[in-house]
Amino acid sequence: VDIHNYFRNLKTVGVINDTGSVVEIAAPRGVVCAIIPSTNPTSTAIFKILISIKSRNALVLSPHPHARR
Repeated sequence: VDIHNYFRNLKTVGVINDTGSVVEIAAPRGVVCAIIPSTNPTSTAIFKILISIKSRNALVLSPHPHARR
């Protein structure tokens, strides 16, 4: 819940900063490959999924062999 509340109002795509002379524009990067560790697979996967959704990137999750169980 804290992660969602932190990123809810954060601009991650489009014009993220406009100082008048410089305009920062963020764009999706494409496919993000993420490795899920065996130590904390659930919360790590949820965090990476939320970040990818917020930044409009596709995500490929690959769990560690021990994390599958």
